[in-house]
Amino acid sequence: MLPKKRRDDDDVIAGYVWRDRAFRAYETHATYDARRFASKVLRALSLHEHSVAIFHGTRGVHIESGRDWSRGGAYRWATVSVAPWATREEVVTSLLALAGRASEPLLVATLLALDELD
Repeated sequence: MLPKKRRDDDDVIAGYVWRDRAFRAYETHATYDARRFASKVLRALSLHEHSVAIFHGTRGVHIESGRDWSRGGAYRWATVSVAPWATREEVVTSLLALAGRASEPLLVATLLALDELD
């Protein structure tokens, strides 16, 4: 049987996602909003020298970043696309990599617990 064609709008509704060239099932969490969680993580990391835009994505978490030449110094910009089915672990590890703090395991555990505190 051939795989179905991928349509971004149907991924969330149908309960499947196209990842790593294969359809994989995933569970939906009615209370979990991946983009809202990414915003919380960014606020907790307080990246003062970054301008970050978060938007709807179709492939987990994808980050593009670069130097903000208009502001000079160490200022940077970043765009973060977050798919509705992105896991908390994907969001946290990607944003920690953006912050340059990916090697801090206690920080990973703390950020993963952010949603449980609300």
